[in-house]
Amino acid sequence: MARYLGDIQTVGYQPQFDPAEVEMVQGIINARNQAYQKSQAAYQQEKLRQGEMFFLDENARQQAMQDFENRSRSIVDKYEGDYEAAAPELAQEIIKERSNPLYNLNKFQIAQREKFEKDLRRIGPENAIITKPVSSSLYDEQGNLKDPSAFEYNIVNMDDYQRNTIQWVDNQIQEKQKPKSS
Repeated sequence: MARYLGDIQTVGYQPQFDPAEVEMVQGIINARNQAYQKSQAAYQQEKLRQGEMFFLDENARQQAMQDFENRSRSIVDKYEGDYEAAAPELAQEIIKERSNPLYNLNKFQIAQREKFEKDLRRIGPENAIITKPVSSSLYDEQGNLKDPSAFEYNIVNMDDYQRNTIQWVDNQIQEKQKPKSS
Protein backbone atom coordinates (compact mmCIF):
# COMPACT_ATOMS: atom_id res chain seq x y z
CA MET A 1 0.00 0.00 0.00
CA ALA A 2 2.80 2.39 0.66
CA ARG A 3 3.92 1.98 -2.86
CA TYR A 4 0.75 3.47 -4.27
CA LEU A 5 0.84 6.53 -2.04
CA GLY A 6 4.13 7.49 -3.48
CA ASP A 7 2.69 7.64 -6.97
CA ILE A 8 -0.08 10.10 -6.10
CA GLN A 9 0.54 13.56 -7.28
CA THR A 10 -1.15 16.42 -5.54
CA VAL A 11 -2.62 19.28 -7.43
CA GLY A 12 -2.77 22.62 -5.70
CA TYR A 13 -6.04 24.49 -5.48
CA GLN A 14 -6.53 26.79 -8.37
CA PRO A 15 -9.53 29.10 -7.97
CA GLN A 16 -11.63 29.56 -11.02
CA PHE A 17 -13.58 32.75 -11.35
CA ASP A 18 -16.82 32.31 -13.24
CA PRO A 19 -18.41 35.67 -14.05
CA ALA A 20 -21.66 33.95 -15.12
CA GLU A 21 -22.14 32.53 -11.61
CA VAL A 22 -21.46 35.91 -10.04
CA GLU A 23 -24.00 37.53 -12.36
CA MET A 24 -26.55 34.82 -11.57
CA VAL A 25 -26.12 35.28 -7.81
CA GLN A 26 -26.20 39.06 -8.21
CA GLY A 27 -29.42 38.73 -10.24
CA ILE A 28 -31.04 36.64 -7.50
CA ILE A 29 -29.97 39.13 -4.83
CA ASN A 30 -31.28 42.05 -6.92
CA ALA A 31 -34.63 40.33 -7.56
CA ARG A 32 -35.10 39.58 -3.86
CA ASN A 33 -34.09 43.12 -2.95
CA GLN A 34 -36.58 44.60 -5.45
CA ALA A 35 -39.37 42.35 -4.13
CA TYR A 36 -38.51 43.42 -0.59
CA GLN A 37 -38.51 47.09 -1.56
CA LYS A 38 -41.85 46.82 -3.39
CA SER A 39 -43.46 45.00 -0.47
CA GLN A 40 -42.05 47.47 2.04
CA ALA A 41 -43.11 50.44 -0.12
CA ALA A 42 -46.69 49.14 -0.45
CA TYR A 43 -46.89 48.60 3.29
CA GLN A 44 -45.51 52.07 4.07
CA GLN A 45 -47.80 53.66 1.46
CA GLU A 46 -50.87 52.09 3.11
CA LYS A 47 -49.75 53.31 6.54
CA LEU A 48 -49.24 56.79 5.09
CA ARG A 49 -52.67 56.72 3.43
CA GLN A 50 -54.29 55.82 6.73
CA GLY A 51 -52.35 58.48 8.60
CA GLU A 52 -53.33 61.23 6.17
CA MET A 53 -57.01 60.26 6.02
CA PHE A 54 -59.33 62.69 7.78
CA PHE A 55 -61.58 61.24 10.47
CA LEU A 56 -64.04 62.98 12.74
CA ASP A 57 -63.57 60.03 15.09
CA GLU A 58 -59.82 60.11 15.80
CA ASN A 59 -60.05 57.02 18.03
CA ALA A 60 -61.46 55.01 15.12
CA ARG A 61 -58.57 56.10 12.89
CA GLN A 62 -55.99 55.20 15.53
CA GLN A 63 -57.65 51.80 16.12
CA ALA A 64 -57.77 51.04 12.39
CA MET A 65 -54.09 51.92 12.01
CA GLN A 66 -53.13 49.78 15.03
CA ASP A 67 -55.18 46.81 13.80
CA PHE A 68 -53.58 47.00 10.35
CA GLU A 69 -50.12 47.30 11.90
CA ASN A 70 -50.72 44.23 14.09
CA ARG A 71 -52.09 42.09 11.25
CA SER A 72 -49.24 43.11 8.94
CA ARG A 73 -46.61 42.49 11.60
CA SER A 74 -47.99 39.00 12.25
CA ILE A 75 -47.78 38.22 8.51
CA VAL A 76 -44.16 39.40 8.31
CA ASP A 77 -43.32 37.54 11.54
CA LYS A 78 -44.77 34.36 10.04
CA TYR A 79 -42.09 34.68 7.34
CA GLU A 80 -39.43 35.50 9.94
CA GLY A 81 -39.13 39.14 8.86
CA ASP A 82 -38.72 38.33 5.16
CA TYR A 83 -40.84 40.97 3.43
CA GLU A 84 -40.05 39.44 0.04
CA ALA A 85 -41.55 36.09 1.07
CA ALA A 86 -44.46 37.83 2.82
CA ALA A 87 -45.17 40.11 -0.16
CA PRO A 88 -48.13 38.19 -1.65
CA GLU A 89 -49.89 37.81 1.69
CA LEU A 90 -49.07 41.38 2.68
CA ALA A 91 -50.52 42.63 -0.62
CA GLN A 92 -53.74 40.72 0.12
CA GLU A 93 -53.87 42.30 3.58
CA ILE A 94 -53.51 45.77 2.06
CA ILE A 95 -56.36 45.05 -0.39
CA LYS A 96 -58.49 43.75 2.48
CA GLU A 97 -57.72 46.87 4.55
CA ARG A 98 -58.69 49.22 1.74
CA SER A 99 -62.10 47.53 1.48
CA ASN A 100 -62.71 47.92 5.23
CA PRO A 101 -66.28 49.27 5.68
CA LEU A 102 -64.93 51.68 8.29
CA TYR A 103 -63.55 53.93 5.56
CA ASN A 104 -66.86 54.20 3.68
CA LEU A 105 -68.70 54.85 6.93
CA ASN A 106 -66.15 57.55 7.75
CA LYS A 107 -66.76 59.23 4.36
CA PHE A 108 -70.52 59.09 4.98
CA GLN A 109 -70.12 60.56 8.46
CA ILE A 110 -68.03 63.43 7.08
CA ALA A 111 -70.58 64.09 4.30
CA GLN A 112 -73.41 64.13 6.85
CA ARG A 113 -71.47 66.51 9.10
CA GLU A 114 -70.87 68.87 6.16
CA LYS A 115 -74.55 68.72 5.20
CA PHE A 116 -75.52 69.34 8.83
CA GLU A 117 -73.27 72.39 9.06
CA LYS A 118 -74.61 73.73 5.74
CA ASP A 119 -78.21 73.34 6.95
CA LEU A 120 -77.31 74.95 10.26
CA ARG A 121 -75.81 77.97 8.46
CA ARG A 122 -78.87 78.17 6.19
CA ILE A 123 -81.33 78.21 9.12
CA GLY A 124 -79.05 80.23 11.34
CA PRO A 125 -77.69 78.88 14.62
CA GLU A 126 -79.88 81.28 16.62
CA ASN A 127 -83.06 79.89 14.93
CA ALA A 128 -82.13 76.21 14.95
CA ILE A 129 -83.32 73.52 17.28
CA ILE A 130 -81.13 70.44 16.93
CA THR A 131 -83.28 67.45 17.80
CA LYS A 132 -80.72 64.88 16.66
CA PRO A 133 -77.04 65.81 16.05
CA VAL A 134 -74.67 63.86 13.79
CA SER A 135 -73.06 61.06 15.77
CA SER A 136 -69.39 61.71 16.51
CA SER A 137 -68.27 58.09 16.96
CA LEU A 138 -68.14 55.43 14.25
CA TYR A 139 -68.61 52.65 16.82
CA ASP A 140 -71.52 51.79 19.08
CA GLU A 141 -71.23 50.88 22.78
CA GLN A 142 -70.49 47.21 21.90
CA GLY A 143 -67.56 48.20 19.68
CA ASN A 144 -69.36 47.47 16.38
CA LEU A 145 -69.50 49.87 13.46
CA LYS A 146 -72.65 51.93 13.59
CA ASP A 147 -75.36 51.71 10.99
CA PRO A 148 -75.31 54.67 8.56
CA SER A 149 -78.71 55.74 9.91
CA ALA A 150 -76.92 56.71 13.14
CA PHE A 151 -75.42 59.65 11.22
CA GLU A 152 -78.73 61.12 10.17
CA TYR A 153 -79.55 64.38 11.88
CA ASN A 154 -82.53 66.61 12.44
CA ILE A 155 -82.47 70.38 12.58
CA VAL A 156 -85.71 72.29 12.93
CA ASN A 157 -86.18 75.97 12.27
CA MET A 158 -87.45 77.52 15.52
CA ASP A 159 -90.15 79.47 13.68
CA ASP A 160 -91.43 76.29 12.02
CA TYR A 161 -91.24 74.46 15.32
CA GLN A 162 -93.27 77.14 17.09
CA ARG A 163 -95.82 77.24 14.26
CA ASN A 164 -96.15 73.44 14.27
CA THR A 165 -96.44 73.36 18.06
CA ILE A 166 -99.14 76.02 18.09
CA GLN A 167 -101.00 74.18 15.33
CA TRP A 168 -100.75 70.92 17.26
CA VAL A 169 -102.03 72.56 20.46
CA ASP A 170 -104.93 74.18 18.54
CA ASN A 171 -105.84 70.79 17.07
CA GLN A 172 -105.79 69.22 20.52
CA ILE A 173 -108.06 71.95 21.92
CA GLN A 174 -110.48 71.59 19.01
CA GLU A 175 -110.61 67.82 19.54
CA LYS A 176 -111.43 68.31 23.22
CA GLN A 177 -114.18 70.84 22.43
CA LYS A 178 -115.95 68.65 19.90
CA PRO A 179 -119.12 67.15 21.32
CA LYS A 180 -118.81 63.44 21.86
CA SER A 181 -121.25 61.40 19.91
CA SER A 182 -122.92 58.60 21.84
